[in-house]
Amino acid sequence: MEVRFSKHAIDQLKVRSRITKTMVLEVLKKPDNVSSSYRDRELYSRRYGKEVLEVVVTKEDNKLVVITQYFLE
Repeated sequence: MEVRFSKHAIDQLKVRSRITKTMVLEVLKKPDNVSSSYRDRELYSRRYGKEVLEVVVTKEDNKLVVITQYFLE
């Protein structure tokens, strides 16, 4: 499935410099867990060492749109 990054997600990649687009795409390809969220969004998560990277996405026209990404604390 095609992946698109929202403007917010791109802005957050700049702020959260430890997270790369490659890491986000890896989470989407091979998540450890996928769960539902509000507003028909989904949360994809994957462990990186001792941390968990979570990616929030929505589906639009057969595409995954990345809303934001962050490490859980």
